[in-house]
Amino acid sequence: MLAACTHQTPSSAGTAPGQSGEPVTGREAFQQMFAAARLWAPDAQPQSLESGNLDGVSTLDGKAPVWRGRFVSRARREQRTFQYVSVHTPDGPDKCVSKGPELSWDGSEPFDVAFIKTDSSAAFQLAQKHGGARLLKAHKNYHVFYDLNREALNLGQGVAWQISYGENRATAPLIVHVASDSGRFLDATGPAAIH
Repeated sequence: MLAACTHQTPSSAGTAPGQSGEPVTGREAFQQMFAAARLWAPDAQPQSLESGNLDGVSTLDGKAPVWRGRFVSRARREQRTFQYVSVHTPDGPDKCVSKGPELSWDGSEPFDVAFIKTDSSAAFQLAQKHGGARLLKAHKNYHVFYDLNREALNLGQGVAWQISYGENRATAPLIVHVASDSGRFLDATGPAAIH
């Protein structure tokens, strides 16, 4: 459970009624969470980053209204999840960075920040060319989910964006992987994939 934070009320132009703020890219959200994680533990390193959805808020163009990042402190032997919400809706969470409880480190290796050279927006554009654009044209209600980690492709020290299209991550008919250090296309899987 993530701790709540103070609600911010300024509204942005072009948002839906009752909505304030705009979706952001993974790197923008990461910078907010990384600063908070370093206040928690000066040696904090990222382990994963994933997008979250809010009803009625677009997740296109590599942007999302909610991002969660898991960070590891080797010195403390702990891990902690941080959440950044950039859009407030009447029934949604407040706009801010919040933090979850400190948990024992499960041993999953973190990655170096230097691997985050390609943002989620660039990964999304590449995924669109490998079946995403065609899929979204046929299924306008589909969401796009963004995950950054090394586990998806067993990349060792490398890190990849996983762009998933569908109603949820578990049943996504298209998953595209893009290397976050070089920005190169790695693979596309699922019935809607274009190689």
